[in-house]
Amino acid sequence: MFLNVPLGYQSLDENGNVLDVNPAWLEVLGYERDDVVGHSFSEFLDPAVADQFPERFARFLEEGETESVVWRMIRGDGTPRDISFECRVAQDPDGRFLRTHCILQDITERKRTEADNAQLNERLSKERDFLERLLDTAHAIILVLDPDGRIVRFNLYTGEISGYRLDEVRGADWCETFVPERDRERVRRLFLEAVDDIQTRGNINAIVTKNGREREIEWYDRTLKDSDGNVIGLLSVGQDVTERLRAERALRESEERFRVIASSTPDHVMVHDRDLRYTLVINPQLGLTEEGMIGKTDHDILSSEEADRVTAIKKRVLETGHPEHAEIALLSPEGEQEYFSGSLIPTHDSDGEVDGLIGYFRNVTEIRRAEGELRAMNEHLETLVEERTAEAVGANQAKSEFLASMSHELRTPLNSAIGFSGILLSGAPGELNDEQTRQLKMIQASGRGLLSLVDKILDLAKIEAETVDVELCETDINDLCGEALEHVRPLAEGMGVELRFTPCAKECPRCGLVMMDPGKLTQIVLNLLSNAVKYTSAGSVEFQVDCTGEGTMLVRVTDTGIGIEEEALELVFVEFVQVASEDEAKPQGTGLGLPISRKLAQLLGGDITVTSTPGSGSVFTLELPLRFAEDPPE
Repeated sequence: MFLNVPLGYQSLDENGNVLDVNPAWLEVLGYERDDVVGHSFSEFLDPAVADQFPERFARFLEEGETESVVWRMIRGDGTPRDISFECRVAQDPDGRFLRTHCILQDITERKRTEADNAQLNERLSKERDFLERLLDTAHAIILVLDPDGRIVRFNLYTGEISGYRLDEVRGADWCETFVPERDRERVRRLFLEAVDDIQTRGNINAIVTKNGREREIEWYDRTLKDSDGNVIGLLSVGQDVTERLRAERALRESEERFRVIASSTPDHVMVHDRDLRYTLVINPQLGLTEEGMIGKTDHDILSSEEADRVTAIKKRVLETGHPEHAEIALLSPEGEQEYFSGSLIPTHDSDGEVDGLIGYFRNVTEIRRAEGELRAMNEHLETLVEERTAEAVGANQAKSEFLASMSHELRTPLNSAIGFSGILLSGAPGELNDEQTRQLKMIQASGRGLLSLVDKILDLAKIEAETVDVELCETDINDLCGEALEHVRPLAEGMGVELRFTPCAKECPRCGLVMMDPGKLTQIVLNLLSNAVKYTSAGSVEFQVDCTGEGTMLVRVTDTGIGIEEEALELVFVEFVQVASEDEAKPQGTGLGLPISRKLAQLLGGDITVTSTPGSGSVFTLELPLRFAEDPPE
């Protein structure tokens, strides 16, 4: 913006290096821009005065402005020139240094002509106007008072904050107009100190705006003097800190509430900054004190190895912004190891950036000791279980062998009884009356039921003795399941239950032919279907075969029967356990069908699962791997 300013313009950083110059500056001093920018201003001064620059520049930075300072400078061609400077320090709204703005003029030949002086004064006036306009753009209160404390001028931002126009209060006493009565004596004293050339910085007091509201302002005051050193007023720069103070008060109140709440718990609470130094400690443990921990890191408190481990976790929380669980080991004053378990949670600043973390830890030493004792007890129990299991396996093997032997011994007389009753019922030996026929049918039915039970016990014994062989052959799954359905159809029709069969509808590589043990699959399917029919007094049983794309066959039996309670779902697969519904006086069956079916399914490489809704029905699903004739044996 200063390119076309008719006077020379330069801007310096806080170290006195040139940030920018305009063409007028280059013309006055005869340099190229690249020879100037980035160089120390002192390089262009007469060597006789160059060593004065650091001290005078530092004083200028403190005062914030200077008027009509003359430096003897050396032009690019080596000739000396007397250059007059008027400079001010530019600050951001928080009062921090940004850069200097300096207007310079070659006054070497000022006295040659009055015309040159007039032109110079006009230019200086324009520059002053420009700087005043520049101040009006500042987002800070800029106020000028005379030595008596009356308002001379203020910038636009002051008017926005206060609600007053300058012409409304020009000449008015600042304290009487803007300062609350409770603060007037203190503010007048500060004003007199500032006017007495005692600079004040960082004083905070309230001002009363036109609408009666108060705003908290932080002030930086500087005495204004004329060229003879006489005090002509006071320049005050103020920053509205109302919201900042309100936030600080809220933060202090929040911290106090947090401290009260945290102090009421047995937890050890710690707060860290980004450097992982303790900034707040509540309920310190094991002889540690808050005063002894504040400002320190874990390496000042923990053992080196433990500090490295815990610090790594805390750094990870700062980097990722995610909470983590952690455990800390400390030595008690008695030299015993104490354990603390808790969480490390990141904290965030107003911009959402992680600025530290907070930790909550509780002493779990007794819990760790109890866990150790429990582990020792569990190990002892596991040893006992292994010993008892070995004994049980032997006993179970003996039981299985006994059942297999006894089952064979029972089958012969049972088959004889069933056979002879059948001969008698045929009428070959002679005609029977109705009562004799009824009694013989009861004998035959009971014999068949007992034979079925013996067969199941024999099957179970064989499975447990691991003497069952799997005989695979090509089997049409749809045909097998359809035949099984026809076996239970009379039972279903007698109970008024509708049967529906949905064969596999997907294209199988061998059109339904898979390698399967048909006898065992038939036994499983018949058991699932007969169970579904028996426990469905009215409604339907749906039988579905499906081949998944993952090499698995599913046989699903869905009924609308009485259903099974959730807590009893796995009990249906336990041997000799019968699950009764609320309206059953005694459960049906022996409690062996489903356990044997699941064991057979597992023998075939699959499993049976069940889902159920009491009162609505159950779904039993048989899942088996698909094998084909060309597949290599497993």
